[in-house]
Amino acid sequence: MPTFGTDQTHEADSLQSDHSPNSNRRNFLKTLGIAGVTLSLAPTQLLAAPAKISLETAPTYSSWLATSHTFRSCVYHFVTVASRENPGLGRRIIRQLEDSELERAPDYHDFHHRYGSNRAFSVKIDHEVFACGNGFLVNLFPYYGIDCTCKSDKDLNGPEMNRLAAASEVEYYGCVLAPAGRRIDARDSDSDHADYEKLRQQHYPNHKADDWALTYRRRLHSVKDKKHYMGYGVEYKDKKSGDMLITPWNV
Repeated sequence: MPTFGTDQTHEADSLQSDHSPNSNRRNFLKTLGIAGVTLSLAPTQLLAAPAKISLETAPTYSSWLATSHTFRSCVYHFVTVASRENPGLGRRIIRQLEDSELERAPDYHDFHHRYGSNRAFSVKIDHEVFACGNGFLVNLFPYYGIDCTCKSDKDLNGPEMNRLAAASEVEYYGCVLAPAGRRIDARDSDSDHADYEKLRQQHYPNHKADDWALTYRRRLHSVKDKKHYMGYGVEYKDKKSGDMLITPWNV
């Protein structure tokens, strides 16, 4: 079953943590730290190349480390961008995450979590409010939104964070858009396919139709203009990487 959390399928059960009493994994990941943030994952313009990540699929220790680092870097970059008006808060959150284990996420059986993150943090971070008014917390997964407390469906996967924190998207929408609902299956919806195809052709032409497949849709909210937009989750043909395309029109 595909998941967009780190843009690859679940690893073997034996690789459930990036910490081990018989390894030096923690020091390795902390050495990589925020300096490893892969800014190239985010497009530099609205019509930029797809924010696709290609990763190994072998359930090996080295693969687990590599994909865990990719996910950490993605979260760190998102926090840095979303907290740009309060960088001290962002640095504090990142320091807490650097000291956290990464484990395989619990197995959920609903569609929303099918395309959620397959990595989970061991540390919990209480609700923080960024200057834009959106909240952020970590409870297994990063959550972000107008109200991401209590029982929430505002968790973010890797491709969503890459796209939402992309410089071009932040500039265009005036803020880091936040989830406003669950991931909804769009694979068998003619109307969703029509809207997605219009979006892909007009605003994301580098996403070739033969390379990408629509998987889900998710409403997004802007605190800047109080409007809602639609994010379309897409899966690359290798079924191990993904992206999100966002409408420039209100929905």
